[in-house]
Amino acid sequence: MIVDNKVMVCLLTGVVGLVAGSAATYLSLQAPVGPDAQAEPSAPSASQSPSSNQQGPKPFVRSGNYPQFSYAQQGEDLILDSLLWHLGISAEKMTYLDIGAWDPIQSNNTFYFYRLGGHGVLVEPNPAFAKKLTEARPRDKVLNLGVGLDAESAPYYIIGGPGGDQLNTFDKEAADGYSAKTNGKNFIETTLSMPLVNINRIIAENFDGKAPTYVSIDVEGLDFTILQSLDFAKYKPAVFCMETVDFSSRGQRTQLIEFLVSKGYTVRGASFVNSIFVRNDLLAGAPAR
Repeated sequence: MIVDNKVMVCLLTGVVGLVAGSAATYLSLQAPVGPDAQAEPSAPSASQSPSSNQQGPKPFVRSGNYPQFSYAQQGEDLILDSLLWHLGISAEKMTYLDIGAWDPIQSNNTFYFYRLGGHGVLVEPNPAFAKKLTEARPRDKVLNLGVGLDAESAPYYIIGGPGGDQLNTFDKEAADGYSAKTNGKNFIETTLSMPLVNINRIIAENFDGKAPTYVSIDVEGLDFTILQSLDFAKYKPAVFCMETVDFSSRGQRTQLIEFLVSKGYTVRGASFVNSIFVRNDLLAGAPAR
């Protein structure tokens, strides 16, 4: 595969972001403990944290002598918080669209910003998790449905077995593949018929016709399809968080990266799983810090 220079820069930036993130993780674990250190936020109560395996906030990076706490899978929320600061965007006033929100707190890409005062729309097809999201995050709007193209509804596959609640999907091929990859430990437990709504309609009806500041998409196999359906002529979010790892090869999903590069975005941070894309015009106009 031939990858042009712009995409190669994006890939290299992602690698640098991953190395920097690892170094930051190490430094955070060396953070001094004392009267000047910031206290860890109190763990959410049972009513705030419906997840039975909630692990609470974890130190990830530090700013000066103050540790910060991440709720995302691999610290993506802290990378994004730093990017927003450099772009002059208030994290407290940001809006977000979280497609495939899953748990309201654990491994969640938007809870960090909810704590700061942000708000947005959480899309979650699993009825059980949609209920948890509604109970734990009352300022957000929760949509118990899927994001689709033309169909009004589609089968939604609930995956059983270890970690299955993070693998639920509308993608039949992906659902069938879990059993083969895990020797039957993961399997299709049940199938639900869930309504589908186009991403452009969700934005038009919930963000006053404007793009949200931040879009996070994690839907197990259909991320790129949803991204391609977004009307970029109308809606250009400031930042995206997308799953760009190809788990079969441990490489990058270059097609997705190339697509966002073509729409005027650049990778400005990454973990092993996700990449964060920032709109080029915002980078060009960012204030000196």
